[in-house]
Amino acid sequence: MIVDYIDSQRERFGVEPVCAVLAEAGISIAPSTYYARSKTPLTDVELDEAYMANQLRSLWQNNWGVYGARKLWHAARRAGHDIGRDQVARLMKIAGISGVLRGKHRTITTRRGDAAPRHPDLVKRGWAAPTGIDQLWVADFSYVWTLAGFCYVAFVVDVFSRRILGWRVTTTKHTDMVTDALRQALQVRRRRRTRLCGRRFDPSFRRRVAIRLGRLHRRTARRRDRRLDRHRRRRAGQRLMRIDHRAVQDRSDQPHRTSLGRPPRRRMAGRPLGPLVQHRPASLLDRAPAPG
Repeated sequence: MIVDYIDSQRERFGVEPVCAVLAEAGISIAPSTYYARSKTPLTDVELDEAYMANQLRSLWQNNWGVYGARKLWHAARRAGHDIGRDQVARLMKIAGISGVLRGKHRTITTRRGDAAPRHPDLVKRGWAAPTGIDQLWVADFSYVWTLAGFCYVAFVVDVFSRRILGWRVTTTKHTDMVTDALRQALQVRRRRRTRLCGRRFDPSFRRRVAIRLGRLHRRTARRRDRRLDRHRRRRAGQRLMRIDHRAVQDRSDQPHRTSLGRPPRRRMAGRPLGPLVQHRPASLLDRAPAPG
């Protein structure tokens, strides 16, 4: 097809100019290739492969452009084409199509133009030259792949402090994305400069701040002391109520331990031995003397 196009335009422009224009459009073909191809007749096999490559590309586009060689081969067989898997892979390479791989992205958002002018290097790669803040800012914007698609990020960075002064994230590329980041950086530095010039170097302001902080600390200490006093009084009241409750308990109506069918607990060297002594039978309990 490219050779036929050059044949149709060679009488008017010539072969070399047409090849140069095609190369600028992304279709690279050398004049020697055109002459060699024009001298070689087109065979039936090559013509059939060209038609088959065109049909494979149509099937690939109808399936959202995500099929690889294996799935495109099955799609071609379902469409009634008698073709092998290796032939499908070879024709896909010739047609310039490929499948989508999970986790790999080949989206190209920017193509470098060799004929485009280059902006001058105003910084001269002097990243260590600034000795203070706001002496050198750099700005850039890039793209980031996410699960929802591509998003574009613009940011402005202070070289000395390495602080991001302004940033903006959008889903489209437009001029406001960059200007908003620069406007945010200017606003951040304007607020900081106003705070430093108006308050930091004012002795009376620093004195008033110190007085207010001292009052705040004393007020906080008084509140803490009052809370501790209330807590201590509450705990003391709870202890007094517990003592009074124990003092008024009446234990006269409680039965003796021996009447419960359990032996009295014996102690040896300060340790209770009641659980270690075997229980006496009921006949012995009847003969036991009553407590004096």
